[in-house]
Amino acid sequence: MDNFDSEKFIIINDQNTDLKIIDSNTKLIIFDLKKNTDNNLMITLGGLFPRSFTDNLKKYMKQDELDELGKEFNSDTGIEMQKVLVRKLLAPKYRRRFDGIDITNKPKSQFNKYFNNAQGKKDYQAVIMHIFNCAKSGNYTSSDFPFYHDLKKELEDLFNLFPEETNYKEKYTQATKVLINQTFGNKNPLNDPEYKEALLNAKFLDQITSLVCIAITWPIWDQNSKQATDLANLIFPSMSSKDNTSTKSNEEIMAYVTLQKNKTANIYDEALKLYDNGKYEEASVLFYKITNCKLADDDIIADAYYHCAICTLDHNIPIESNVNAEPQNCKKYITSKELLLEAIHFGSTSAIQRYKKEYKQDFETIPLIRDFSQAQGKAKIILNAVNKYTVAFKNSLPEEMKNIKTRKKLIRFAATQSQWMHEIDSISNLDKDCRFLLFDDNSEKNFQDLIYILDRISYLQKEASLANSKKMLLKWYKIAIYIRVKEDEYSALIDTALKRLGDYTVRVYIIDDNKWAAQYLLYQYPLFQPIQYITGRNLRNTAITLSFTVISNHNTELAFWLVKEAFWLGCFHYKKITLSINIIGPNANEIEQQLRFQCPGIYGKIPDSDSISKVIINKPYEVDSINSSDTMNAIRDCKNPISAYNYYVIDIGDSAENLNFAIKLRELSIRDLISSNQKLQNSSLPIITFYCPDTNIAHLSDHIVIQNVDSGNQWFNNYNVKPFGIINDRYSFENLDGGYLEKVAQSTHLQYSHANATDSCTQKLEKLKDYFLRSYNHDSSMAVALSMPYRLFQTETNDTSHIISSDSEIVPYLIPNDIKEIANLFSSCRLNNQQNLLNFEHSRWLRWALSRGWEPASPDQVLNYMKDGNLKHQLYIAKLHGCICGLNELENFSNALYNEAEYSRMDTNQKKRYENIGENGATTPFDFKSTDISNIDATADIITIALYPENVVEEDILVK
Repeated sequence: MDNFDSEKFIIINDQNTDLKIIDSNTKLIIFDLKKNTDNNLMITLGGLFPRSFTDNLKKYMKQDELDELGKEFNSDTGIEMQKVLVRKLLAPKYRRRFDGIDITNKPKSQFNKYFNNAQGKKDYQAVIMHIFNCAKSGNYTSSDFPFYHDLKKELEDLFNLFPEETNYKEKYTQATKVLINQTFGNKNPLNDPEYKEALLNAKFLDQITSLVCIAITWPIWDQNSKQATDLANLIFPSMSSKDNTSTKSNEEIMAYVTLQKNKTANIYDEALKLYDNGKYEEASVLFYKITNCKLADDDIIADAYYHCAICTLDHNIPIESNVNAEPQNCKKYITSKELLLEAIHFGSTSAIQRYKKEYKQDFETIPLIRDFSQAQGKAKIILNAVNKYTVAFKNSLPEEMKNIKTRKKLIRFAATQSQWMHEIDSISNLDKDCRFLLFDDNSEKNFQDLIYILDRISYLQKEASLANSKKMLLKWYKIAIYIRVKEDEYSALIDTALKRLGDYTVRVYIIDDNKWAAQYLLYQYPLFQPIQYITGRNLRNTAITLSFTVISNHNTELAFWLVKEAFWLGCFHYKKITLSINIIGPNANEIEQQLRFQCPGIYGKIPDSDSISKVIINKPYEVDSINSSDTMNAIRDCKNPISAYNYYVIDIGDSAENLNFAIKLRELSIRDLISSNQKLQNSSLPIITFYCPDTNIAHLSDHIVIQNVDSGNQWFNNYNVKPFGIINDRYSFENLDGGYLEKVAQSTHLQYSHANATDSCTQKLEKLKDYFLRSYNHDSSMAVALSMPYRLFQTETNDTSHIISSDSEIVPYLIPNDIKEIANLFSSCRLNNQQNLLNFEHSRWLRWALSRGWEPASPDQVLNYMKDGNLKHQLYIAKLHGCICGLNELENFSNALYNEAEYSRMDTNQKKRYENIGENGATTPFDFKSTDISNIDATADIITIALYPENVVEEDILVK
C-alpha cells in the first residue's frame, strides 16, 4: 500500500510488507527496512544505507580513500561499497572481534546478511562489547561519549561528501523524521515513547548517529531489554532537552555507568551470601543476571560466570541461557564449559584452573614467554636488514622452517624503509606473537626502526584498551624486539621510548656485540678456571695472582668491556687473591682513558679491599704494532711471575688472524715452561681465548692439526685455544632470546621483586615488566646471573673443595642438564658458607656498580640530596650510591637513614624504605645486607629458574 507524507515521500509500510521511504520526485529509495520472521521491522545498516545510497556515495568519495578502505576486497568483483561504508563509519578499534579479526574481513555478501548469519552475531557482540567497555573506561577526552563522538564525526564527514546541489542531506534529514515516526513506539523493541521523543527533539546528526548505533547493536534491541536500556542511556540524545542541540553530557553517562556498577555490586554481594549459605539455585539466578550487566566491572562479571559454572558442575544447577522470558518449551541452557570460557575471557584465573581440571582433553599448556624455538610456526618475524647476522639467523632455522614457502609465510626481510613501514603497518593487533630483529649495521637506523614499532604499538594499544584494557596489559610479553646497538649510547634513549607506552610495555633485548661477547667469555670460561683445582683452605692461606691480559688491536670497545666485566667478576672472598688486569696494543692508552672517563671508580681505592680479594688495573702496554717483538716483550712483562695463573684474551684482527696469534701464544707459553724447568701439564698452561665471530673457524679451532701428531687432549697434541664471540652463540634461532642465562637474569629480578615460586603467572608477569622497562634492572640482574658460577665456586664443601672444581663432572658454566645437582649441593652447603658468600656478593655488586660509572656517597651526602628532594638513597642523575661502602659500614649508613626518617619530615613512603617494623610495632633500621642475604638464600630457586613464569593456558583456544 502506498502512502504520501507532505507529498515529499512515498511510504510503503503495511502489515505484510517491509518499510520503504522513497523520495517522491526522484524515486530515490532513502530507507529500506526489512522485517524479521516475527514480522517486526529491523533497523540494520543495510536498511539505513541501501544500495541507492552506496552507489551515490561511490561517485563522490575520493579514489584514494576508496582504494584504501576497499583494498582487501577482490578486484574482480569490484569494491563492495557496503563494507567500505562500515569501514568509513567504524574505526578499527570498534570493528575488531575478540580473536583480533576485523569484522569486515569476509567474502563478498549482501549487506543485510552481513550481520545476520551465525558469525554475524559474534560480530554484533564484539561491537556491543567495545561500546560498553568504552563507557566503563571513563577516559572521555571529547565533549561527547567517545564512541558516539567518533561515529557522529564520521557521519558528518560522510554527508558532507555529497555536493550541496544534490540536496541529499536535506532529503535524508526529512526522511529520518518520517522513519522515526514510522518505527518507534509501534510494538517493536523501540516502543518506549521516551526514545521517540528524544530523537524527534534532536538535530539530524544526532538522529542518524543514534539510528546507526541501533543498527550495529540490533540483537540487544531485539532480544535483550536490560542491555538495550543500558545502551539507550549511552547513545540517545538527552531526553530532557527540548532545544534541539543537546546530546548527553559525559557527566550524565558516567553517573549512569556508576549507578549500574553499584547496583550490580549489590546484586553480587547478595548472590555471594546466598551461595555461602548453600542456596545455590537462588544464587545462580543472581549470578547469571550479573553476566547480563555489561557495564559492571570485569572482575565481577568474571566471577559471576565462574560461580555459574561452579553451580552447574558442583551442585547440578542448570543455567538458563535465555535472557528474556520465553515459553517453557523454548528454554535453553548454557553449559559449564561455555560459562568457564566466558569467565576466562573476562580474566578469571580461578576459571582457568577449573577449566584445566575439567577439560584436559581440550586444554593446551604452552610456554608463557615463548623462546624463538617455542614460537616456531606461531610468531611473525620481521627483520630490517640483510647482513651476516641475519644470515646466521636464517641458516640456523630448523629444517621444517627452511622450506621456502614456510619461511616466506613466517619471516619478512624488510631491508628498505618503505618495506619496513609496510610490514609494521600491517600488524593489526597486539594479541599475536611478533618478533622484530633490528640487526642493521647502522645503530641509528635500528633505533629509528624501534621508534616506528613503538609508535605502532602505542596506536594499537590505545585501540585495544577500548576492548579490554586489563586483558591487553597482561599480554605485553607476546611481542619481542631485538636491537643491535651500543648499550652505553642507546639504553637511556630506549628506556625513555618505552616509557611512552605507559602501563603497556614490550620485551626489548639490547644486543651490544662487544658487551655480550665479553660476558659470555667470562661466563663460559670463568676467571677462576686456572685455580679451580686449588682447595679453599689453600686459597685462604696462599698469596695468588691471577693475571688477566687483553691483547687488542683497534677494537677498543671489546677491550673496554672485557676489562670492565673482569673487574667485578674477578671478585673472591679469598682475600689473598689478586686479580691483575693488563692491556696490550696500539690503542692501549686510549682504552685506559676511556675507562677512566666512563668509570673512574675502578681506579680508586675499593671499599672492602682489605677483607676481600684485590683487583689492580696496571699501566697499559702501548705498542706501535701488534705483530712485533714489543708485543711479545709486553706479554712476558705482564705474565704472572710466581705461578702459571694466566688468562689471555686475543682480538687483533679477523677470526683467522686471532686464531693464528693464539696458536703463537700457546707456542710461546710452552717454550717458557720448558725454559723454566716447570712441569708440563694442562693445568700449568695459561688459558688462551680468541675473539672468533666466524662459526666455521670456531668449530675447526677445536681440532687444529699439529703436524705429525694425532689430535688429543694433552698439552702436546692440542693447542687448547678457546674461541668466543661466535656469532651463532647470540644470533642463532635457538639462542636469540639469551637462553638459560636470560631466564636466570629474569628469575633474579623476580627474586629481588619478592616473587615466590608459587605466585601466579599474572603476578610474575606484572613484576617482570619493570625488568624490561629499565635497562638498569636488566643489567644488574644479568650481572647476578653471570656471577652464579663464581658464587658456586666459592661455596665450599666440608673438605674445603669447591662445588665447581677441576675434577668435577660439572662444567664451569651452568647448563640445565646438571643444574639440579648443583642446586642441591649448594643448598646443603649454604649455611656453612653464609658469611663468606655475603662478603663476596656485596663486594661483587659494589665493583659492578663502580664499573657502571657509579661512585660512593657518604651518609651526609645522601642525607643532603634526600633533603633537597631526591626520594631515594641512590642519586641516579649523578650516579651516587650510599651503599657503595664496606659491608661493615652498611650498618652506620642504615642507622643514619633511620634516624633521619624517625626525626625529620621525610614522607611516610620514604620512611618505609628505611625501617623494619617488628611484630609488636617497634621499628628498627632497615638492614641493607638483607637484600644480599635473601638473594643468596634463593640461589637454588634462581639457578633452577623455579621463579620463572614457564607455562600458562593458551588463551587463543579459549576465545570463542
